[in-house]
Amino acid sequence: VGGSQNVITFARKLCLSYGTDPFITSMVNGREIWLYYCVNPDGRINMSRYNGNGVDINRDFGYMWESEGNSPSAFSQPESRALRNCLYENQFVVYTNYHSGTEYLSYPWSYRESQAPDKTYINSLANKYAISSGYTNLPYGQGYSGMYPINGSTKDFNYGSLGSVAWSMEISLEKQPPQNQISHFYS
Repeated sequence: VGGSQNVITFARKLCLSYGTDPFITSMVNGREIWLYYCVNPDGRINMSRYNGNGVDINRDFGYMWESEGNSPSAFSQPESRALRNCLYENQFVVYTNYHSGTEYLSYPWSYRESQAPDKTYINSLANKYAISSGYTNLPYGQGYSGMYPINGSTKDFNYGSLGSVAWSMEISLEKQPPQNQISHFYS
């Protein structure tokens, strides 16, 4: 819930501030911004990480896929194929996905202990994000060691297959943060 609401709040901010806030107007005019509201609508409705077929979509991506999260094969689900097609059809520089359950900025690699080739640069960007995020001492680092190892993640797919700076922003210690806290996490 937190991740989807964060995207909705951001979209609303862009729409309401465009033309009146010079920073937002310049940001919108100077780049493409894609907002993918929700990859797993069944999971959101059922308050579960699994889709209607019982598959964890964030373990279903083709980069270093290893049949985790009930995924029978890479890109086995319509949700992961739809996002994959969107990613292939566009050249994204930065890919961010939002989750809830801890407060952490997780970047590649999540599937292995060795560090990503661009780790120094990604770490520098993560540091800038953490400092300006509004979170007190937001931790950040490699997903494998900073959180837990997983295979078939969207961030590893974006970085490993498409070359995007990719990370997962965990915005709340609670998996289902209360509605009255969503604006706090967005801010």
